[in-house]
Amino acid sequence: MTAGTNAGSSYLQYSKAFNAWTFVSTSNDATTPDAFPAPTLQATATNPAAWKATGKLTIGGVTLGNGNVGDYFNGSISDVRVYQRALTSTDASLLANSAPVEAGAVTTGNAIGNLNRTVYDEPNLRTVIVALGSNDILAGKSATEIESNFTALLGPNDARGLANYRRADGGVLHRILTTVPPLGLDPNDAREKARRQLNSDIISRSGNYFADGLLDFDAAVRDGAHANNINPQYLTNNVPNDAYYEKLAQTLADAVNDLPPDATL
Repeated sequence: MTAGTNAGSSYLQYSKAFNAWTFVSTSNDATTPDAFPAPTLQATATNPAAWKATGKLTIGGVTLGNGNVGDYFNGSISDVRVYQRALTSTDASLLANSAPVEAGAVTTGNAIGNLNRTVYDEPNLRTVIVALGSNDILAGKSATEIESNFTALLGPNDARGLANYRRADGGVLHRILTTVPPLGLDPNDAREKARRQLNSDIISRSGNYFADGLLDFDAAVRDGAHANNINPQYLTNNVPNDAYYEKLAQTLADAVNDLPPDATL
């Protein structure tokens, strides 16, 4: 619950009326505000008079600015996650199916909707390096679906696509695509097979996805004896270490001389 002085602007609580967990949005910071409830993951409701509370987010009860305390949860709470935006249906699916991808993580599917914030607002933008695909693979997306997303993201068919952006000099924004490094999956895991297929397609057909440059991050950091794993020298406690990221940075630096001259970074 996000607290105001006399009420919370929003509550997540069990409702006897709906016999379900319900998200409640209130109309104002009054002692008896109008409420607009909706059972979670089952329905939606619109609050025409939403307001912003300035109090702290509290879990298991509510402490208002006027000193009142109430709406206690009668039980134990073991897992709570809070996000700074409304989750999409894809995010909800990832959470529900316990996929090893954090809800809200950047994927090839949602990146195009965030370009204004993550790319286009950069001054003197000339070149974009697209290093995506890992989260899609972990979520079980097929190589074909990821490739389709790359086509929309890098190409001209979607008005938001990178190919439609013009640099300050009027030139076309250069688009560099990378392969997906090893994710430590079992060689027989369908997701590992999808990763390898995707990388193979990127290397052989990157132009089909409207990329005009390629960086093979997979080859740079994979274990020569076990292609599904990262080289042990780039891992500490099975987590990519500083040497891993330095290797990727060096791979980029080494490749600059081989990229088209206009792709100056």
